[in-house]
Amino acid sequence: MPEMSEEKIYNNNISMEDHNAIVTLVASTSAFHATVNEKFAEIKADIKEIKEGTSAKINEHEIRINALELSKTRQNVTMGIGVALLSGLISLLVWHILK
Repeated sequence: MPEMSEEKIYNNNISMEDHNAIVTLVASTSAFHATVNEKFAEIKADIKEIKEGTSAKINEHEIRINALELSKTRQNVTMGIGVALLSGLISLLVWHILK
């Protein structure tokens, strides 16, 4: 069996160290990748929750605004009719007094 030279043994040790470093790097990168994916999934779920909550709040506000607008329109119409009736009554009163 031929003996390996010191340089060949040294190169093999470096190759093994490089291999071990690469394996460690791949393992740690995979773990980091899994952690990042998990965090992104959590962030995505939080964003979805915020979006749904915001949509629900906007919907509630739209319903309230529509109800307020309807109420305000009714008040304006009622006030207009009231002013017209009072104007008519005042006109009749003034006409009777000045007659």
